[in-house]
Amino acid sequence: MTQASSDSPGIALIALDLDGDEQRVLARGLETCARLGLRARAAYVFDYDEARPSPSELAARIRELVERAASGPPTPVREDLVRGRGASALCAHAEVMGASLILLGSNRRHGARRLLFGDFAQRVVDLARCDVFVIHETPRWAAAS
Repeated sequence: MTQASSDSPGIALIALDLDGDEQRVLARGLETCARLGLRARAAYVFDYDEARPSPSELAARIRELVERAASGPPTPVREDLVRGRGASALCAHAEVMGASLILLGSNRRHGARRLLFGDFAQRVVDLARCDVFVIHETPRWAAAS
């Protein structure tokens, strides 16, 4: 990972999917940023064709998630709404922002589902020019114990 100067901490993008697992991903991402001394930016990629929710509604939802996920004092997190298509838009945004790390959740698609729908996390790993931290879902057997 690129080392940030002591004057300016590096930037980490926490990619949110807003699919129901974003709270766990955001909490883990904020925790990781705090440990590494990185400034967090919560990023959501939306397609050009998406009509709803509006960008202002998306930004408000992300702010609400950050407030719920932050433990302790308020964590300064900027919301980045990235207009584009998928992993390539996120990786291009990370490069423009000078991010040293991208954190994102993985839905662990396998087999035919992965062939049909792709795996966003794998595409980000393949395309990113910075380090990528994949936050896996909690396995069912771990959640049950």
